[in-house]
Parts: sequence; structure tokens; C-alpha cells
Amino acid sequence: MKKLVLVLMIMALPAYGFALENKPEDQLEKSTEKNTGKTDEKRLEKSYVAKLIGAKVNSLTPSPVPGIMEVVVEGNQVIYIDETGRYLFVGNLFDVVKGVNLRQEKEDELSVVDFAALPLENTVVQGDGEVKIAIFDDPDCPYCRKLHKELKQLKNVRIHYFLFNLPMHPEAYDKSKKILCAEDKLGALDRAMNGDPLDDLEICETDLVEKNKELSERLGVRGTPHIVIENGQSIRGGKSAAELQEIVDSVLEAKKKLAAETGTNQ
Repeated sequence: MKKLVLVLMIMALPAYGFALENKPEDQLEKSTEKNTGKTDEKRLEKSYVAKLIGAKVNSLTPSPVPGIMEVVVEGNQVIYIDETGRYLFVGNLFDVVKGVNLRQEKEDELSVVDFAALPLENTVVQGDGEVKIAIFDDPDCPYCRKLHKELKQLKNVRIHYFLFNLPMHPEAYDKSKKILCAEDKLGALDRAMNGDPLDDLEICETDLVEKNKELSERLGVRGTPHIVIENGQSIRGGKSAAELQEIVDSVLEAKKKLAAETGTNQ
């Protein structure tokens, strides 16, 4: 039985391979009832779609478009399949009347993080402000280095860096360990983000890099930098200091408003 491997890209995120089994033509026509559009329920079970694409399927539900099903796969990525199970596509789905990217809207909804559940003890800490921010970081990621400079400009924040290495940056594994083992962790991180060597630092026995990597996978972090605000908002990629400060200020304002309404200190 032939296999067709499709390499699919979603908005410059890491590629996923999907192995599709080519059904014999008579079986395919039977399963779709000769393209009448009638649904074969067995083809739309999560287990069937998971086997079709070669990835874990978290959910399979109708999309806002008649005849199109929304599939949430591991890593909280959204793809689509028609209700006969024959046609699958990856990419953006727009509601042109509302001007909404339905795929992005769903992925943003799925990316909300329970900040209180994050193991902040596994991080490098910068600042002691009122608003907490978590950054999933790779010391050799050029976009992380650019963001690092922007983060230094923020006011009233406490930043927690979860360090690990992306597959394309194998040397960042040892760098991450050296930073996490250093007496001055933030200083070591600053040096790495400036492109300076860390030859004078030692690697100790720690599994924090592995734990941070596992955490990133559970949260659906598919690249770095990845920003998580204490209100659960998740941001893929970098932002300017001005954009981030606006978010920080809005969180502060919300906390003050809640404190005023409840009579408590946030």
C-alpha cells in the first residue's frame, strides 16, 4: 500500500509530516458514497484522523464552515478536514465578513496558560516588579537575543526565563545548562544573549533543561521566543518594548481595578 508524505507548514512554524494511506478507488468511492457528500461517521472518528495524519488528535469538532471539521492536533495546532474524511488542508481560514482569522482565533484560545501552575523555580529571574512574565528562550536563537534587549527596557516586571535548546541549536543545550548552573544566572544569560562565550562557566548536574523542554511541549510552544503574561496571554515570537509595556500596563490596570472592586491588594 503506497504512502504519501506531505510536509505541511503553518505560518512559518515547524513543519509536520503527514503519512496518508491511499485507499483503493472502489473503497474510497464507497466510503464517500460516490462523492455525494454523505458522511461516513467512521471516517470522522478521532482515531481515524489520527491515523490519517500520523499525529495525536486532541479534538475533532465542526468548524463554522458547513461540511468542514476543525481538528486540533498535538501542540495545539489547528487543521481542517472535510466531513467525508477525504480532503484535508492546513492554513488560515478567514471569516471575511467579520474580518477574523478563525484558525488563529482558535489557536490563541488554546494557547492560554495557567500561569500559577508554571514551575517558576526552574527559571532565571530578572527584576522584581508587579507583573510576572515567562519567556521560553533558546540562548542561540537570534530572535530571542533581539527580544532580550527589549525586555531590559520594561518597567515594573518580574521576568522568568525558561531555558532550553531548539533542535537546530544543539550547542544551546550546554549553554543553557551553564547558565542555570551559574552563581550569577542572569549575568550569564545576559552574556549568552550578547553572543559572548561562556567558556569560563561549568556544567553541573541538572535536569532543568530537559524539564523546560518537556514543559514547552506540553504547552504547545513550537518555537522561541515564546512569551506568557501572568494573565495567561500567550504570545508567539517577539514584541517591541513599547508593545510589551502596553500589555504590562493593561495587566496592572486590571489588577488595580479588581483590587478596588474586591477591597483586596493584588
